[in-house]
Amino acid sequence: MAYRFFSILTAPTKALAELLNSNVIGNPGQSMLYQHLEVEKKLDKIANPIYVNLVKGDNILGTCCFCNRETSNSGKRMSSFYLRYFTFKQKYRSSHKKTVHRASAGSELRNEINRLLSGEGLAKRVDDRFFHYAYVDPENSRSLALCNEFGFKPVRKFSTVIFNRLHPKNNVAVEQLADSAIADMQERLTSFYKNYTMFSFENLFNRGDYFIIRDEKKNIIAGVQANPDRWKIIELPGISGKFILNLFSALPYLNRVIKKEYDFITLEGLYLMPGNEKSLAVLLESILAVYGRNSAMLWLDNDSALYKAVKSIDLGLVAQIKREVTAHVICKFVNVSKEDQSFFAANPAYISGTDLT
Repeated sequence: MAYRFFSILTAPTKALAELLNSNVIGNPGQSMLYQHLEVEKKLDKIANPIYVNLVKGDNILGTCCFCNRETSNSGKRMSSFYLRYFTFKQKYRSSHKKTVHRASAGSELRNEINRLLSGEGLAKRVDDRFFHYAYVDPENSRSLALCNEFGFKPVRKFSTVIFNRLHPKNNVAVEQLADSAIADMQERLTSFYKNYTMFSFENLFNRGDYFIIRDEKKNIIAGVQANPDRWKIIELPGISGKFILNLFSALPYLNRVIKKEYDFITLEGLYLMPGNEKSLAVLLESILAVYGRNSAMLWLDNDSALYKAVKSIDLGLVAQIKREVTAHVICKFVNVSKEDQSFFAANPAYISGTDLT
């Protein structure tokens, strides 16, 4: 089980946190470039992490966190690893293509990666059934090439949906879910996402920040978890992107929409009874008012009823001026039958906002 190129840890180190804090996400010239500003807070909340670090001596050159979790996939429970924080130090990013090319010739590095993905070092036996999954920007050719090299295949597409209000108002019909009602809400969500793949409760109900809205009969008609977050936006693509980022950041009114130090709400575990889209808009606006933010983001499978429902509401100014960003869900299956694999392409994927931020 010994690895020459990798070290495997179950807890983050200071050096690892420093690497992730300096990580710039995005494809220069083609997508937004940004950094996460709440890394330490999130590292402490990842359940069952396995940090696989590419090392040279005592130095970490790159890392990937394998988040070990049970997921529901069209009603079938299955062990899985969500691949989070996949990154290299900046000076190695241009050269790791060559590293992968050498690996493709059957090098020891390639062998170690394949051993790792087969479960060796991840507490998996040879005959265990599980899968890996990740989210990847289709315009990031570097990441796509690496994923294809090691057997990851796209199964679904999803989009980033931004909801914003310049002057959000709270509504008395919106309430924070009581701890005593969490079990009931979990049952509702289990039923709501029964036809989805990759659904889990790992990132839900961790901090008492799930909000709901009821109808006149006191029935829950919509709900969502709200996680305050911050990014540092370095660059928006194109000449217009640079202009918008600099202009909006400098002006007091417009910086409520876009600014370099971007404060927003990550939405997770959205629940919506059909026909209550207007109440959903009220719920989301109230959440913005509660946290004093102007924007919220959620990520939804493009071919799902939930995506269509959310897109039917007034999302605000940002949705009108910013192109919607689409990405791929990719999977690598280990000892999973072709029949079970087919569920992933045929059914919508649950996209975790927490995983993406």
